[in-house]
Amino acid sequence: MDLIPNFAMETWVLVATSLVLLYIL
Repeated sequence: MDLIPNFAMETWVLVATSLVLLYIL
């Protein structure tokens, strides 16, 4: 039950990082 929220959190971090990189580029 604890694995799913952790996975979702990592997914959001990756999405946020991708958006920041696209914004910079």
